[in-house]
Amino acid sequence: MDHKNDTTLRLIEESLKFKVHSYWCDVKSICLVNTKVQCEVYKVNANNFNPINKTKVQLLEPSFFSQIHYRVDPPLDFGYTHPLQLLVLGTHKKTEIVNPTKVLFSSNEKFTGALVKSFFPSSLVSSSFELLNTFIKREKKAVLKPLYQAQGQGIELYEWGVKENIKSRLSFATSDFTRPVLLQKFLSQIYVGEKRLWFIDGKLLAYVKKHPSHGSFKVNVDLGSIIEKTTLSKKENKVAYALSRLLRDHKIRLAAIDLIGTYVTDFNITSPGLIIEMEQVLGENLAKKIIENLTHN
Repeated sequence: MDHKNDTTLRLIEESLKFKVHSYWCDVKSICLVNTKVQCEVYKVNANNFNPINKTKVQLLEPSFFSQIHYRVDPPLDFGYTHPLQLLVLGTHKKTEIVNPTKVLFSSNEKFTGALVKSFFPSSLVSSSFELLNTFIKREKKAVLKPLYQAQGQGIELYEWGVKENIKSRLSFATSDFTRPVLLQKFLSQIYVGEKRLWFIDGKLLAYVKKHPSHGSFKVNVDLGSIIEKTTLSKKENKVAYALSRLLRDHKIRLAAIDLIGTYVTDFNITSPGLIIEMEQVLGENLAKKIIENLTHN
């Protein structure tokens, strides 16, 4: 929660209009003391909305809350999973964690799109040099994505036949071939933009087009990528329908999914963002619709 376009802050701000008591805490404060899980929390002041300014700290157990939004930004390493495990230990059935912890623990945002088989591009997840090298040779042009990062960090383009030490690069990306990475066929449609589809409880809330940064194939809004209004083609609507069914089946409440053409390339369920930017482009109060669903369902 460190900048003006933070989606978490926007959702907190809108929740106050529904007279929902909102608190926030630093994930580092979630701890287990003997047998009790507790968090250092700060109540948000509806009269002077600025969660960054700390009010009086309270030590509360996770079970105190009816709903917890676990929105921790990548990297999705032990610093992400261990506090979440503590929250699960410290809550009961009356406390809902958004999104379902079963999904957060078992899914990976880079390759969960494989669940919609017809709309997942040619891909490989592996730490084997032989398999990775063969994939690049077959596809001629492939994009490497770390499995735990976001916002384009660590993403690289590999081209077969270009004079470079592919093995050395792959060794670095996989920590000497000990950590799997995702290789994906390069989709040239990226140069006309990718589309962000935002879902709430399996319903398509809104969508926009994001363009790569100047001179790059990567999209990064923080670094100047342009967002604009867009429409969905019949084929893209077919993908959206398949995604809606998948999200409902897995009870995923909040999701932001990226499409290049009709291919699912990112499946953001840990801390789906861009709500403020999308509101500005579309002229809609999207946060209100999200909070309405979260508080009434």
